[in-house]
Amino acid sequence: VMSVEMGGKPVKLLDYGDANNIGHYYAIGDDLISIVTRYDGNLDIYDIYRVDPPSMAIGDLVFSYVSKKPVRFFEGETALYWSETDPATGDVKVIRFPMSAQPSYYMTISENNPDLVSVDESQGKVLIVFTDETPESPFYYLADLATGDLVDLNIDGAFLRGLNHGDGQFCILD
Repeated sequence: VMSVEMGGKPVKLLDYGDANNIGHYYAIGDDLISIVTRYDGNLDIYDIYRVDPPSMAIGDLVFSYVSKKPVRFFEGETALYWSETDPATGDVKVIRFPMSAQPSYYMTISENNPDLVSVDESQGKVLIVFTDETPESPFYYLADLATGDLVDLNIDGAFLRGLNHGDGQFCILD
């Protein structure tokens, strides 16, 4: 695990074999977390731990999430996000997990069997991008955390068509 400051050189925080070097690290506001994946039969279990930044030691287990499918997590300024698909309807539910509260359903996307979902949060706004099988795909929505207002952004689908949205951290919201 390395840390790089703007214009600085990388600093090694943890060696590869260090006992604390487990999971995938995410910065959520002032919190640092690690998500460690376990497997139990056909279930994926995602254990979310707090991390002590100065020592990089894994701390308390904050939450465990169980899924039958692999989950992609997205870090925002104030919360961790992920999505799950309702097998009965095909709807995609976006989950928001601020570190000071329990996870909750933030939004449901029920248009045209959404496929790939990416989420980013900045300055009180949440950008949600998803693809489906229609020629108009991908779709962009901007939600206001304070008011709950949701705006369908009219962005040309060719902007990211055919590209993998990666981890969703591709856009700075202004």
